[in-house]
Amino acid sequence: MRNYIKRSFKRELMFSFILVAILPLLICSFLMIQLFRTKIEMDHQAEIAVGLSRVENSLSVFFDKLDLISRELNRNELVVQTLYEKNEENRNKTYQALYASTSELRSVAQFELYSIGGVCKYSTSTRALNTKLPTYSGILKAAADQPDKLVIRGVNEYTNASKDILLRSARTIIDNAGNCIGYLVVVMKSADFENLLEDTYSPRDSIVILDRQWHTIFSTEAEKEKLIGSVLRERIIKGEELKDLSRENNFYVSPLGSTGLFIVLQRDEIFTTDISKTMYSVCAVMTILSLALCIGVSVKISNNLVKPIHTISDAMHEVEEGYLDTRIETERIDEFGGLAIKFN
Repeated sequence: MRNYIKRSFKRELMFSFILVAILPLLICSFLMIQLFRTKIEMDHQAEIAVGLSRVENSLSVFFDKLDLISRELNRNELVVQTLYEKNEENRNKTYQALYASTSELRSVAQFELYSIGGVCKYSTSTRALNTKLPTYSGILKAAADQPDKLVIRGVNEYTNASKDILLRSARTIIDNAGNCIGYLVVVMKSADFENLLEDTYSPRDSIVILDRQWHTIFSTEAEKEKLIGSVLRERIIKGEELKDLSRENNFYVSPLGSTGLFIVLQRDEIFTTDISKTMYSVCAVMTILSLALCIGVSVKISNNLVKPIHTISDAMHEVEEGYLDTRIETERIDEFGGLAIKFN
C-alpha cells in the first residue's frame, strides 16, 4: 500500500490531505461527543440526586413526625382512659387531643383510634367510624407483635383493604400496666401522597414508592406502576443492576430509612439511542463532505503541480531525441514558469 502511494505524486498528495484533514476531524468529533455526553450525564446525575433527596427528605420528615405523634398518643392518659373504660364523658376531650396532636399532618394523612377488638372508635374522617380491621392478621396484628414500634405496611398485604387506601401505619395504645388496649392507625391515600410530595420532584420524573416486598404502594404515573414494581423485584432477585431497565429510561432506588419502604425515581434517558445515532450520523456526514472536499482540493492542486512537470518532462524527452529547438510555452509566473524559461 505504501509503495503504491509513493509511486504517484497525485496519490501521495491526496493521501496526505485525507490524513491531515479527516483523521483530526474523526478524533475531535468522537472526543467532543464523549465529553459532551459525560458532562450532560454528570449534570443529569446531580439533578437526579437532588430530586431524589428532596423526595426522601419529605417522606422522612413525615414519618419522623408520625412516629413522634404516635409515641405521644401511645400512652396518652386521656386516650387510654377513654378506650379502656369507655368513658363517654371524655369522648369530646379525646377528639380534641387527637386533633391537636395530628394538626400538622392531617392534610396528608387520616388518623384513627381502634379498640382492642379492631373497631374504629375515633377518626379524623367520619367515614372511617365503626369500620373494622382484623386483629388476627394485617396491620393490627403487626402492631401488636411490635408494641414499641410504628409499623408501616402497604395495603396490598391485606385482602380487605379499601381500594383508595394505599398505606397504613399503626401503633398500639398501652395502659399503665403495659397492656395493649387499642391501636392508633394512620391511613394514607393517593391524594395524601400527592400533597406530601408536591413540588419535590421534576415534572420529567416519575416517583414510585414500594414496600419491603417491592410491591407498588404509590406511583405518580399509575400506568407504569406494575412495570416498575415487577421489573425491579425480578432484577433484585436475580442480583442485576437496577439501571437500564429499558433502553430509554433509568431507575434510581433509595431505601427510606427504617420504614422498610423504597423510593424509586424514574427519568427518561437524555442520550437515547436515537440521539446517539443522530449525533454519529452528523459526524459521518461531516466526514464524507470533508473527504469529498479533500479529494477535490487534492486533485485540483495535484493537477496544477503535476501538469507542468509532465510538460517539462515531455520537452526534455524531445531534446533527448535530438529536437533542440523544443520550447515550452507557458504563462505561469511561479517556480514552474521560471523553470520553463531556464529550459528554453
